[in-house]
Amino acid sequence: MVQFLKKNYPSIKVIILSAHEDNYLISKLIEDGANGYLVKDSDPEEVRNAILKVSEKGSYINERTLSAIQNKLRGKVNNDKSHEPLTKREQEVLKLVCQQMTASEIAEKLFISEKTVNGHRNSLLHKTYSKNVTGLVMYAIKHKLVESI
Repeated sequence: MVQFLKKNYPSIKVIILSAHEDNYLISKLIEDGANGYLVKDSDPEEVRNAILKVSEKGSYINERTLSAIQNKLRGKVNNDKSHEPLTKREQEVLKLVCQQMTASEIAEKLFISEKTVNGHRNSLLHKTYSKNVTGLVMYAIKHKLVESI
């Protein structure tokens, strides 16, 4: 999507605001031409600063984005199959997935939106190199994130 925007509207500035925090996605979007990347729980002041910086200087790179880019340059993103650490919320979602809860049930239990749950699940799939929910369950068991299912 970023490549499409940059190709067809070269003067447009793109700041990504996403629930995903994985290095591969962040570095890929920046590589594709995004002018900045923020996670959705960013402080409103940081969002404001990002908009101003992109408007004035053409880009906004915070510590999270810089780290993702550095990891990619070092070859640590998606090449060595080492797993990125899961966030506390991702671990909570993973445990509930292992209990066979649906996205709407997880959303209700954690007081978040179903869309956010799906974002966490997609991030989990990427971070654990799983192809589906079965892979997530196998990952959780292998890494002792769940006691019993």
